[in-house]
Amino acid sequence: MATVSIQVPSLDWGSPNIAKSFNLFRQCMELYFTVKATKHEDKVPLILLAAGEEGLRRYNSWSMTDDDRKDPQKIFSAFMEQLEPATNHRVCRLELSKYQQKPTETTDIFVNRCRLLAKKCDFTANEVNERLVELLIASTPIPELQKELLNKPKGYKIEEAVKLARSHEASAIYVNQLQQLQGPPQIATINHGTHQQQGSDRKYGQVCKNCGRNHRFGKEHCRAKNDTCNTCGKVGHWATVCISGKHNTKRRQGKTWSNGRNQSRHPQQEFGRKVDSVRQTKNDQVMTDIDTAMENLTFSSIETNSGNHQI
Repeated sequence: MATVSIQVPSLDWGSPNIAKSFNLFRQCMELYFTVKATKHEDKVPLILLAAGEEGLRRYNSWSMTDDDRKDPQKIFSAFMEQLEPATNHRVCRLELSKYQQKPTETTDIFVNRCRLLAKKCDFTANEVNERLVELLIASTPIPELQKELLNKPKGYKIEEAVKLARSHEASAIYVNQLQQLQGPPQIATINHGTHQQQGSDRKYGQVCKNCGRNHRFGKEHCRAKNDTCNTCGKVGHWATVCISGKHNTKRRQGKTWSNGRNQSRHPQQEFGRKVDSVRQTKNDQVMTDIDTAMENLTFSSIETNSGNHQI
């Protein structure tokens, strides 16, 4: 039969809550005695060894009979009388009423923390059960669990409430895992006119040098492939990315027009409207449409300061 190797527990005398630490120490020692099948006469020496020098000094100061000094339960009780201060059940009840579940706590950990303090509150078993259920309702971060527990009848067991809470906590974990697998929601951008595919093109990382957009590799996918640049007059790119004009598109001050008999240049103000400037926008197709419309304008007459001329 294999031998179980277990270290003897030790008591942390520097703990800020020495009474709580001693209770855990006592439990560990009793488990150690069980696992190692320790004889009764060997238990007290092991307790004193585990308690260290401070524990041994306290043991030497006690007025106890020889029989009591050989009883491990009497030794544990003597330590507790010195380490645990006198408690007031009303103070403990008030303290318990302020308990809240911490963001990092599961329901099991929170309820166990409440149980430890409830032992000092002088409650009956039914009162402890009701208080624990009420504390869980008041402090749970899960609204659905809170609603379900509020509808439970009086006497609903805290053990059942904890099982229900575990189910909700597991569901929350699964939902979070699904959201991580799915990634952030995809938001499609829909534009009117000739640029309806702009939103879908954004998924391509490289910016085209001819149109300034993101699209699949290759000139055949570029929407500027057949457009004329408003800056340099070349075909295949837009003014916003034109290198010749350094992205500074200026409206032409004169435009050639024809009435079928002669050609001449006129300032923009002689068209009957004045175009001060056209702001460069992301939608270069709009600029192209303006140029086309102006080039196709025809007039039956032009009024100047010198008179009205028929065309």
